[in-house]
Amino acid sequence: MPSGLTAFPKPSRTRASGSDSPRLARPHRASLLRFRLPSQFRSAPMSMLMRRLRHYLIVLTSSLSGLCMMLLFVIVLVNALQRYTVGRSLVWGENMAVYLMIYGIMFGIAWAYLQDKHVRFNLLQTLLPAQTQRLLTVAIDLLVLAVGIGLMFSALAFMDSRGHVRSSSTGFSMWMFHSAVLAGGTLLALSSLIMAMLRFQAPAGATEEEAGE
Repeated sequence: MPSGLTAFPKPSRTRASGSDSPRLARPHRASLLRFRLPSQFRSAPMSMLMRRLRHYLIVLTSSLSGLCMMLLFVIVLVNALQRYTVGRSLVWGENMAVYLMIYGIMFGIAWAYLQDKHVRFNLLQTLLPAQTQRLLTVAIDLLVLAVGIGLMFSALAFMDSRGHVRSSSTGFSMWMFHSAVLAGGTLLALSSLIMAMLRFQAPAGATEEEAGE
């Protein structure tokens, strides 16, 4: 055989009973019925979906919060210029600025929570083992989930009682502005649920920061 070529073993031949003609051995029936998924599908964790959803929520909440702050700046600037140039300002400017600030804060709460950039006191928590820290953080995420759900229900009750009232300055129904709390509670509950699942599915030796990434 020329050098550089690999010799493959010849297939085994069996003889059928009552016949001298050889034939190739058939694989076992169980091996034909055995089906295995490719390794990339077997090892794909559920956390990949959570990471993608977290990324999309970060983009969404940061964009909405930035838009609210930009509109708030424009309204305040126009109001100030008109007040000192023509002696009057937008009638609806002050109230609209307050509502935009509330919307921006609600979007920013979820944005900060998804990135673990919210204010918290963890002096005593850092003294605990890494595994205990992670479990404690998951418990805090679940508490924040309950807070978000509570905000949703309270916003719905408030919209049901005062949603029909119209704003005297803007002329819009107040439910449009009260829905900021509903949106903030929904985003906060979803954000805390995603972070809890990411931390719970993290490897055993992962730190709190690594588990949330």
